Amino acid sequence: MKRFKTPRAFLYHAHGFAISGMITKPFQDFIPTQASATLPTTGGLAEATVNDYVYKDIVSFKRAYTRITGMPANGGNVHETDMKVIIEGLNIRDRFTAERVVTHIRCKHTLGDFGKENKDRSEIIPVESDISGVKIDGEPVNVTLDKNFFHEFSNYARLREAYKKASFRKHVQQKFHWVPEKPKAKVPDCVQTRYKWAERLNKKLPEHGHILCTLVDKVEGDNLDGRVFGNVIVLPDFGTIYLGDYFIDRHSTRLEMVRVELEGAVTGRVVDGGNGGGNGFPPSGT
Repeated sequence: MKRFKTPRAFLYHAHGFAISGMITKPFQDFIPTQASATLPTTGGLAEATVNDYVYKDIVSFKRAYTRITGMPANGGNVHETDMKVIIEGLNIRDRFTAERVVTHIRCKHTLGDFGKENKDRSEIIPVESDISGVKIDGEPVNVTLDKNFFHEFSNYARLREAYKKASFRKHVQQKFHWVPEKPKAKVPDCVQTRYKWAERLNKKLPEHGHILCTLVDKVEGDNLDGRVFGNVIVLPDFGTIYLGDYFIDRHSTRLEMVRVELEGAVTGRVVDGGNGGGNGFPPSGT
């Protein structure tokens, strides 16, 4: 076990939940957070299970289960966090359904010694995250994820360094900018807003603060022509579906496998998600 000149602790930070949200029309109400679990800063185990949940005729699921663990490894200077949420039989307004949604983040944090230079290192990957059995208006939709990329670039500093190269940025453009340079259909306002925001990522990633990208490689369905923009699906009289939104920071990530911004007769928001991370204390550097 490595002995530090200045004793340091690790503060775990992880939470997960199956479904949460709010409705703003035709009435105002919260959709209470389901199967929510939060890991204490000391680590340990947090679990929650909910069966046969129904919120009016807006959202339901058959089962949701959240499990989070955090524990030291390798003599104490390495700390591992595992956050997993599973939703089975998800149904949103009978128009978007999924047999199984898995949000899974695994983190490995290695603490460095206290000093002027920050030597802490984080490796974070969306291990078994998946969404399967998706249907829109009863028609099958195939959602293909690209988790290999985030396995290769599980360290934020490594990703940020690679992103400085123009050839690399072109290769991963859709993961960070959401739409191709010349989309086949008119880009809706909600996607244009995202694309405009992402222009700050044209040349480099910020050193601090979350960036938003996606696990989704492609979305395919027979009746989705002109409705798919990267990981975003826009449906008339229903709303906008965001799949696999992945927020990355230096020492933490947040993953939302499904988020729906409802529009039309019912407006509001339904979302699932979780995050994993943590940091050493006192900080190893400035």
